[in-house]
Amino acid sequence: MNYGLVKKGLWRAILLYIYAFLGGCIFYVIERKPESSREIYTRLTEQLHQNFTAKFNISMNQSDFELFMKEAFFVVKTGKRIDWTLFSGLSFTMMSLTTIGFGNITPETPLGQIITIVYCIVGIPICLAFLKTLGETIAKVVEKFVLLVERQFFGRRRPEKLKTKSLCLTFILMVFTLCLGGLTQIYMEDWSFVEGIYAFFATLSTIGYGDYIPGWSTLTKATAAENKRVHLWLILSALALPGMAGLCVVSAVINSLVDALDELKIQIHVQSKCLRCERKASRHNETVTLEKSNEDVNLENNFFRVPVKEKLRSASI
Repeated sequence: MNYGLVKKGLWRAILLYIYAFLGGCIFYVIERKPESSREIYTRLTEQLHQNFTAKFNISMNQSDFELFMKEAFFVVKTGKRIDWTLFSGLSFTMMSLTTIGFGNITPETPLGQIITIVYCIVGIPICLAFLKTLGETIAKVVEKFVLLVERQFFGRRRPEKLKTKSLCLTFILMVFTLCLGGLTQIYMEDWSFVEGIYAFFATLSTIGYGDYIPGWSTLTKATAAENKRVHLWLILSALALPGMAGLCVVSAVINSLVDALDELKIQIHVQSKCLRCERKASRHNETVTLEKSNEDVNLENNFFRVPVKEKLRSASI
């Protein structure tokens, strides 16, 4: 059993839970409200009940009014639900295969749910392989661009930290994609710039919270338009292509990050190896110097000992 790997996993798990706990505390402080959702619901329900009975001059107790609200909510929710068509099915499959999963359209029948499981088991690896290949292609193009700039403008035939520079440029490209997506949602969905970036980040990171869905209201309006097919093809082309391009850029960032980490590991290994070589060489030099000093001392001792022996021999004669 590899205890070093287990130890590393434990430390990373501890780091993950500490980071998650700190994030939970931060969002609790930022997003909490003075009233709980239940208190707000009770207050608004009472206000709505009073206004409703006063306006229509009818008598209705609280339980009947809550039942009426639930039925009205169900009616409104049903009216906003998108019907299963070829285009909505394509939107569902793309969100499933890319693992975004907004949850705005889902299968409701048992057969559809079972087919979804089998379909995604086969399709998700295909989609990941596609994104990985295009991500590697974008990363290689960015790396060649950096290499060209280094050679043409800076005269460096062998530029240092090429992978790290490519990672920085690819990350800038991803940030530009997020900002461009946020700008498009200002005009398509009437969101703020922050909401647009937030929605595109949740999409491109495949988190898919579902509170903001880029282009969904536009797709809903196009479904109700007169010339449905033309509108839907235009909308799907306008939404699917930038979304897939953004996912490919994110994949390129991940590929560049892996390459940069490999480059960093090689540099650390080479530096540590050079340090070991320097230490070994210094120890060898110290040993050689010590041996030479010992030889010099022995020569000096022999030089001083010879005359003494000759004097003793002459004295004995």
